[in-house]
Order: sequence, then structure tokens, then C-alpha cells
Amino acid sequence: MGQFDRFIERNAKPSSRGMRVFCLVMPIAMIVQAVGSHRLDDILTAAFGVVLFLPAGIAPKAHRARLAALERHLVLSAVCMFLLMLCALFVLLAKFLSHPTSLYIAVPTAFVLTATGVVRQHARTRQ
Repeated sequence: MGQFDRFIERNAKPSSRGMRVFCLVMPIAMIVQAVGSHRLDDILTAAFGVVLFLPAGIAPKAHRARLAALERHLVLSAVCMFLLMLCALFVLLAKFLSHPTSLYIAVPTAFVLTATGVVRQHARTRQ
């Protein structure tokens, strides 16, 4: 396959304008889908998308600074991490399992992932 190597761009990153447009359009599309369907999965997906994408689309530099400031507050960052992990896991599991079963699996998994992240972050800051 060496004859095609010259056609492959190895370090192609999306443009900052393209990422910004994506981060603005995706939450809006998720909100429109949630309003149309009125399903819990779509509402949580829209909330997840708005929290993750919209601030990066509106003010990318300020968003990075806010995330760095949030990282210094251990409890607040852990709560935000838990809620985001819970939301993401529930939405993923709800595609395959019932809602109560998804919740029973998502809550302890999100707690374990959050606790692991907090312990690793604390160990990293000690070094």
C-alpha cells in the first residue's frame, strides 16, 4: 500500500472555525431533536451536548480557562464529572436496556469512574 502514502495527510486537524461551527450546531440539533421527541434519552443527550459543546463553540479560549479553573476545585469538579458520566452512561445503556436497569448500572459505574478520576488527579497534583 506504499503507493498511496503520498495522498494521506497524517497531521490534518480540523480548522478552528470548523470546530467552532460544529460546537454551535450540534447542541442546537440535539435540542431540536429533544423538543420533537420528548424522550428522556434525547433530553439528557441535549443537556450533555449543551454542557460539553456549547461553551467551546461560544468562547473557546474562555472555555479552556474555565475548565482549568474548575480543575482546581476538587469537589465541584468531581460533582460535574459524576453528572456528566452518569448522563453519558445512562444514555448509552438506555439504547440497549430498560431505563431502571440502565440507571442501576450507570450510577455505580459513574461513581467508580469519578472516584478513580479524583484519586488520579489528586495523585498527579501531589507530584
